[in-house]
Amino acid sequence: MEVPKFVYSKKIGEPLKISERNQLFKFISQLYSDALPNRRYKRLAMPEHMIQSLVYQYFSNLGYKTRYEVSLKVKDLTEQKIIFDVIAEHKKEKYFIEVKDKITSRDIGQVLGYSIALKLNKIKGKIYLCTDIVSLPSLTKTVTKIMLKELMENEDVGLILLDKTYLILLHNYAQLDLKEMPQFLFL
Repeated sequence: MEVPKFVYSKKIGEPLKISERNQLFKFISQLYSDALPNRRYKRLAMPEHMIQSLVYQYFSNLGYKTRYEVSLKVKDLTEQKIIFDVIAEHKKEKYFIEVKDKITSRDIGQVLGYSIALKLNKIKGKIYLCTDIVSLPSLTKTVTKIMLKELMENEDVGLILLDKTYLILLHNYAQLDLKEMPQFLFL
């Protein structure tokens, strides 16, 4: 399937018309469908280490200073360390990326804790949950969807969906809900 032309001209975060939302939905659905045959079993997400390697590669190719398995010491009720799978930094942007092969309500709770700890410790940056595009259906399940919406809207957490040839960066819930233009990166 061809990339809808407006994907290249729309600004990230710009509101989408209903016709554009429909085209984008079909396009993302096709990306999902195209990813499935490349898996040994349908709906089997890439292992976390492979997702981590791909997200590292994407951000490195964009000129970000990118690091694996970064430990941050934070203070909350107890002193603890948070280990992010990837941290990508460029100019004033800092992305803390937590990689999961499939996002569950437990993972969302964990990232909520990370978000609160970063705020309490005045550590600037944005947290992203990152997963394989084939995990997309699990994000539409009622409980997970509600929790993810709350996390993205109230804690300003983003979501990254990827495959071996593209990355979809969803900076907010309106982009996941296809009300605003998400960011597409193609290799």
